[in-house]
Amino acid sequence: MRKLAWWFCMFGMTLRRALYRPVFLLFLLIFPLGMGVLHQVEKRDSGRIAVALCPGTDAWNQALAERLESEESRSFFFYPCGTEEEAKEAVMTGRAECAYLFPERLKERLDEGHYTRAVRVMVSPSTVAEKIISEKIFSELFEVYGRELLADYGKNGAAFQTVMARCQTTEAREKECGVLMELYEKYRSNGSTFTFDYQTLQGGTALQTGAMKVVFPVRGLTAVFLFIMGLSAAVMAGEDAERGLYAAVRSRERWLLQTAEIAAFVFLASISAYAALLASGNGAEPLLEAGKLLFYLVFVTIYAFGCLAVCRKPGFLAALIPVFILASLLLCPIFFDASVFLPGAAGVRKLLPPWWYLSGIFGSQSVYP
Repeated sequence: MRKLAWWFCMFGMTLRRALYRPVFLLFLLIFPLGMGVLHQVEKRDSGRIAVALCPGTDAWNQALAERLESEESRSFFFYPCGTEEEAKEAVMTGRAECAYLFPERLKERLDEGHYTRAVRVMVSPSTVAEKIISEKIFSELFEVYGRELLADYGKNGAAFQTVMARCQTTEAREKECGVLMELYEKYRSNGSTFTFDYQTLQGGTALQTGAMKVVFPVRGLTAVFLFIMGLSAAVMAGEDAERGLYAAVRSRERWLLQTAEIAAFVFLASISAYAALLASGNGAEPLLEAGKLLFYLVFVTIYAFGCLAVCRKPGFLAALIPVFILASLLLCPIFFDASVFLPGAAGVRKLLPPWWYLSGIFGSQSVYP
């Protein structure tokens, strides 16, 4: 009981000490405010990618562009652009992810068999969606042009010459072509035609429509924030020991007071982190979120004290904090999963507390894209 009383006494003294540090309190206040502002920006942002279309003056091109503009997609949207210069400026300034330029007489070029390089595309060097947008555009182009090809083939194709020869009037030929188009629509949409169905899976289940919007990784940054606060508190605990703050305490009991000091700073940081989760819309279950942070607080405290015990010198541990920050951001699944590109990252990141928080051991889930 005496040791436990010492621990809580040191914990309370450190809390009071931290509350008299304006810079520390300001930092704790900025974190949830920043997450809240970013959340509001995300709510105003549709999350969709803008794509510019330049159909020119050709009527067939304009009809195709209007069809694309009317399509509803949660991932991207199309908007008309007057000239090639306007499209280039939109891509260069970031207003559009890419721009597609339809040449004049596009249908006639396709009729003549000039399929390659039929449509020009301008892309930003940082784009990651150009391939899937191109697939969408050319699928819609085929939706329009494919019917015209089928109608022409029904009238002039070798396979239908016998059928059309029996049709004595234009109305009869049109009727036969109408039957052909009905069969085309039937077998195109009833699932019997060979197609690919792409689904993005998460935990073995398909994501709902619109779930692919990339969000700011609040949980990941919260995990790193608490981890760095724990390491910084360990550095301060080591410096206090060097200044003789624990001189009156036996060395075998000094760890109690140092862990209390670390835990106090991480506890205040956890309050800030909890407020950040609530402000960013991640607090659907407040009690559960508080429990997750409580377990992570204990884990970070033990880990930070272990780092101090291994390094022995607080200055050396302070020098390692930037390394821990970079390792956490690059190896842990915060912005992306580095193990996809670096197979060794899957093992190394298990040495970092943020990975355990994001992997689900405390009930949390990773939010990397």
